[in-house]
Amino acid sequence: MIFIAPGAIESGKIPVSGGLVAEGLYGPHHQHFFNMRIDWMLDGINNSLVEVNCEPLPRGPNNPEGNAWIAKETVLKTVGEARRQHDAIKGRFWKVINPQVKNHVNQQVGYKIVPSSPVCYPLCDLDSSQGHRGIFARYHLWGTRYHSEEFFAAGYFPNQSKGDDDGVAIYSEKHKDESLVECDLVTWYTFGTNHIVRSEDWPVMPVEIVGFRLQPFGFFAGCAAIDVPPSVPKC
Repeated sequence: MIFIAPGAIESGKIPVSGGLVAEGLYGPHHQHFFNMRIDWMLDGINNSLVEVNCEPLPRGPNNPEGNAWIAKETVLKTVGEARRQHDAIKGRFWKVINPQVKNHVNQQVGYKIVPSSPVCYPLCDLDSSQGHRGIFARYHLWGTRYHSEEFFAAGYFPNQSKGDDDGVAIYSEKHKDESLVECDLVTWYTFGTNHIVRSEDWPVMPVEIVGFRLQPFGFFAGCAAIDVPPSVPKC
């Protein structure tokens, strides 16, 4: 649920960090962050985490017209390396692979993480109480190995937390030297929205959609939809 908590403002005044929704009433601009913990088992338990960046190929014999580019893959080998932020300019995304399983063209099977809403970053002072309690939002992706006691990105009791006792940032630092190569992998994906308040948010706020999806990347031998039987015309 995404909502606004309206406050009163003197008639005729314009709020500095909010939007008017009615005469004398405004909603403060704010952010919503969510983190999805995914315990992977992609064709088995031995999974790895890969970052993909799109980069131009230098002009030369292999690129005479200057229009070629590559998708550069980098395996994130340790927990400490697996603290990553989106980069729209590079078309950055992450995928989980199973190096031990190959598809029909001898490539490692995988699934990619695809954002389905605009990417955002904390706008609060990082040294504020919100900045410490929501430290998980400083990175869009965290990668760790599975540990049975590690469940919540903001810790078990975020409202009582100072951000230094529990949560994925603590897990990541504690296990920063652990290998993420062919392991029992857990990813923590952060997504959310900047809620810039508008008049249409009042008195009943319409829907706001945020999230992500998992997309097969070399997992199937072709378009999975082709296996769907054709529909039968009926009057």
